[in-house]
Amino acid sequence: ATRLVAMATMLSVGLLVLLPAPSLLRGAVAPTRRAPVPRACAADAPRWFVTVPRSLAGVSEQASRSVLGATQAGERRMVVEASLPELDPTSPAFRYMELLAFVEQLGLNLLNSGALPRSRPHVKLLFCGGADATLAGGAITYTNLPVSVLGAQTSMGEQDGAFIFVAPRGGQGSGTAVGVEAAAAHVLAAAGNRPVVVVNPRLGGASTLESSCKPVYVVRPLTVSYLEDSTAPSLSRGGACLLRCFPHEWSVLADPFCIGVWSY
Repeated sequence: ATRLVAMATMLSVGLLVLLPAPSLLRGAVAPTRRAPVPRACAADAPRWFVTVPRSLAGVSEQASRSVLGATQAGERRMVVEASLPELDPTSPAFRYMELLAFVEQLGLNLLNSGALPRSRPHVKLLFCGGADATLAGGAITYTNLPVSVLGAQTSMGEQDGAFIFVAPRGGQGSGTAVGVEAAAAHVLAAAGNRPVVVVNPRLGGASTLESSCKPVYVVRPLTVSYLEDSTAPSLSRGGACLLRCFPHEWSVLADPFCIGVWSY
């Protein structure tokens, strides 16, 4: 019995040593009350949401969630900047059909979310040239994702609940950058409270279109140089990416599987 009492005393002392101070316990059990987090922000904040995307489908999913969360949080003028070679119209590796699939997913996510009023059930995809719009019209078969050209009479309709500008840029049959930006500014002014998403704008200089919209999704591959340790004789090179997913802040994330080139 004496040995049991002694052991119990030792265990009690050990537990007392391991327990944090009472003030820390109170802080952990009864945190300061805060205002409720908006539903969209709370729903879009899992940690996997801000990991390095490993595929074009992963980029599309992150962008769609970011746009939807920002729309539900009250944002109405948004920029999506997916600076990947396949989605960048100025890149030699640009794939137009991949860009179409990307914006189609953005539009379908808005349509299926219930964020649009019943009186305006369409998401209008606006291109800066007739050739791009014609190709998109043949590839996209959803009637609630109509296609038009910036500056055309059909660029806005009574049933349009949101608008997506697809890679607005100048040159190559798309008109001048100034003309494209003026047509886009007209839609922005006339859209009122309807959401407008600008995807991969390439207007150059200090674009007023980009400055009037909030970046809600950004992914940009980076190449970084670093010393592996304090005794390393030379710099090592590796991959990283600049990432911003609404409602998270800007981050630079290491990408150990990508050595200097964004790969899929």
